[in-house]
Amino acid sequence: MSKLNSRLYCLKKLRSFNVNHTLLSLFYCSVITSIFTYGIVCWGGSASEQDIKIFNYLG
Repeated sequence: MSKLNSRLYCLKKLRSFNVNHTLLSLFYCSVITSIFTYGIVCWGGSASEQDIKIFNYLG
């Protein structure tokens, strides 16, 4: 969880510096989504289809 929190903090800082939305989306997709995906695999795929749609929507 601390990995995720530190990367979300980086995303918030980038946003506070008015970084382009496209770059923020790229950061989210490449850095944060990978942590979510790893977590889903480790939890035995217990994430619902709705949860996965939310992760994909945010990217």
